[in-house]
Amino acid sequence: MDTQHIIKCPACGSKMTKVKFPNTDFHFDICADGCGGILFDNMELAKIMSSKEIVDGLINYLSNESFKMPCKEDLRVCPVCNTPMTKVGNDIEIDVCDTCGAKFLDSDELKRLQNMK
Repeated sequence: MDTQHIIKCPACGSKMTKVKFPNTDFHFDICADGCGGILFDNMELAKIMSSKEIVDGLINYLSNESFKMPCKEDLRVCPVCNTPMTKVGNDIEIDVCDTCGAKFLDSDELKRLQNMK
């Protein structure tokens, strides 16, 4: 389910911006004024990865900014349900909430995921 309220970034604590792309049903939570991370609600990441247009749009949205890279090793807490997130993956570590299914990607990780396809 798409979060409707404004949330704080689990990586840097900045307020996340709701961004809606044309022709989608999703409001993406992007840390536009901080680290450039993206929070995907349960199943959003899996759904958008099959759409090159949406993924490219998100990557382009983030590409013109210089973001403050947070420490990737810090414990991140899900801003949706306030549960500690788990790091999943080898080459690309994604922060996953085991309670609500939210996934957080640092600013460079979506592009890296797309390149692995």
